[in-house]
Amino acid sequence: MFHAPQRIFWLVGIPLFVYVADKMVEVLFTCNLLESAHFQRLSNTSCLISFENPPGFGKQNSAYVYLMLPWLSKYQFHAFTVFPCTKPNHSSICIYKCGDWTGKLMEAITVPTHKPAFVVGPFLSPFSSPAMDSENLVAVASGIGVTPAISLIKQYSNTSRRLNLVWICRDAGLIEHFLHSVDFGRDGYTLIYYTGHRSLILRDDIPPNIFIFNSRPNL
Repeated sequence: MFHAPQRIFWLVGIPLFVYVADKMVEVLFTCNLLESAHFQRLSNTSCLISFENPPGFGKQNSAYVYLMLPWLSKYQFHAFTVFPCTKPNHSSICIYKCGDWTGKLMEAITVPTHKPAFVVGPFLSPFSSPAMDSENLVAVASGIGVTPAISLIKQYSNTSRRLNLVWICRDAGLIEHFLHSVDFGRDGYTLIYYTGHRSLILRDDIPPNIFIFNSRPNL
């Protein structure tokens, strides 16, 4: 911007100003402190965070937030899908171990505990596009990517829309947790393809529209 021709200052400077102003609005008006968020390991590679919705958070479906954990790093904000929790006026974030930051999180959370956290948002995700208003939907997800689909299932549970889910997952803890805590509805099919090693521990009253396969799907 400083070494190019003079007009480049305006071409780059104006978008840069808008970007900085947007970040300031996020920090000042959409950043919330969660004084006692609940952290729980679901397996060796996944962690569930549950928290009471802060003031102004509202009922958000198909949204994401930026999460900052001051006891891990005060300068790292990471984007995660947020979905409704089983408790009223509560939301959840599910995190999969896939890097240094998430690795440190798994090492710090060995037993269920409460710790502070900051969330910025929520912001609408692509799952909130007008295409989601179709009568029949098919969601295909792998691993932790099922959380936006869970938001859609909860959003459309009392409507005439039908959502079928194809979920491929190797984490037994994730499957066991979501089958226990999420109502996948009765109008659509849920096909779960488990590709992990240990046997699943399942409840006896699994709804008849949920099918579990111990193999990869032939998509």
